[in-house]
Amino acid sequence: MDEKELEYTKDQLKKHLILLEDHLKSGECPWCIDKHLTAIEGYSEEGITQTNNIEEKVKFIKMAESARKLRKML
Repeated sequence: MDEKELEYTKDQLKKHLILLEDHLKSGECPWCIDKHLTAIEGYSEEGITQTNNIEEKVKFIKMAESARKLRKML
């Protein structure tokens, strides 16, 4: 496990979560919301493989599942 890669993944997740929040607050744009949910799902799935910490893995799994469910609702 490369700690730099894991930190990059977490940083990207934070950015997309913030952007998703901004889009939801400023007016719903389905394309932008889908784009950020897709990125959140992808980075979460990536994070699962980058850590050996079970608690982190569970958080990444839940985040990926949540993003996937929300995308299906669009």
